[in-house]
Amino acid sequence: MRVNPTMVPRVRPEDLEQRDPHEIVKVSLQLDWLISEQAVADLKPMFSPNGKLTQLKATNRLEAIDVVINLREIYSLLELQLAERGAIGGRSGTAGQALQAKVYERRRSPGAIAVVAGD
Repeated sequence: MRVNPTMVPRVRPEDLEQRDPHEIVKVSLQLDWLISEQAVADLKPMFSPNGKLTQLKATNRLEAIDVVINLREIYSLLELQLAERGAIGGRSGTAGQALQAKVYERRRSPGAIAVVAGD
């Protein structure tokens, strides 16, 4: 099944939790420290056959279209890696630890998908 990208609703990554798990949506993911080319290579296997991942080299962002459940997992993984590096929005220390705790809590909540990232 081919998905027409112009018909797919765009949502903010932080709003994925409120969407239906099997809904197809589009998100833009900012990569603060990870290079978009490497991110595409690393994340592509996590997408469904109908999903699409596009790198935007100039802004070091990813444009992703897939089902919400896969995008939640990818977003959580990116948040966790950023929190572990203390690179969330230039924050470090307490702010990075607070975000890391939030990501771990989300991963442990009922119905959440476990994201393995160097546990």
